[in-house]
Amino acid sequence: MRINNVSTETSSQLVVTMSIIASVVTIAFVFGYITTSVSEISFFGFFQWLFYTFQALRADCQGTDDAFIPWLVLGLIAGVYIGFIGAFISRHKAIAKFKGGLNIKYINLLEGRVEFFFTKPQYNFICAYSDIEKLYMDLQSTLVRTKNGSYIAFQQMNLKFTALNGKIFELSNTTSSPMKLIYKVIDWTRGVQSFDYGFSGYGEIPDYKEKIDAYLQSGYKDIVGKEGANKLKWMSIIFFIMGSFFIFVFKDMFNDVIVKDPFAAFIFLPFSIFFIISFIIDIVLVVDNIRDRKYRGHNGQI
Repeated sequence: MRINNVSTETSSQLVVTMSIIASVVTIAFVFGYITTSVSEISFFGFFQWLFYTFQALRADCQGTDDAFIPWLVLGLIAGVYIGFIGAFISRHKAIAKFKGGLNIKYINLLEGRVEFFFTKPQYNFICAYSDIEKLYMDLQSTLVRTKNGSYIAFQQMNLKFTALNGKIFELSNTTSSPMKLIYKVIDWTRGVQSFDYGFSGYGEIPDYKEKIDAYLQSGYKDIVGKEGANKLKWMSIIFFIMGSFFIFVFKDMFNDVIVKDPFAAFIFLPFSIFFIISFIIDIVLVVDNIRDRKYRGHNGQI
């Protein structure tokens, strides 16, 4: 299994996200220009169209309480492109700095051995897991703020290998599937002399700790932890109530539509998505409960 040395600074996640947003905005403008422009389509004409569109929006909002809207829209659009350019430049600088030093480029976790590859190939080497005195897995967390509060989330994994000769090799990795990577690291490195893990940044993530401890002690992989299960239960209830609410509100209209045109009833299918989501969540919870009883016993203890 290959693990690249990718930190939050060298990761392409932000660049990709900003590029998608910028692309959507650009496509929307181009589509608007093509469909509304009566003159010959040209590169200069596109920017001329943007200017006139902005001026028309200003004229419509002039003298009203919405006079700030054109400038707000302009600021948001400019922020998207500036954000994309800034993220691209920042990542490029971080990669250049990373390549300029002696750093681990990536590692390969193989059967019975681990391969270390550096930015300078002459330092590459291979060693057995038994030659690693200690492996410490640091799970770095970050604080995510939302309009409803804040919560602690995974940011990146830091692996610190200590060889028998005392040398320390460090590697970081950002991933969209943290638990999948954590399980694989634990599986592949069971041959090291000592393994430990901890949390840094904004502290412990209870759901992750519960899953890791369960896997280290019993080999049981949680689908969801206790905290996650409680959230899923509430989500299931909310989606079921929403589906029931729409059926109750529109039941008379639904009956009228069926009488007039049975095929037109398909317009109400989107409401069924609430029940489908609730049903899927319930399946996940039931499967997790069955596996929990199988691996942990009826008392819920490992």
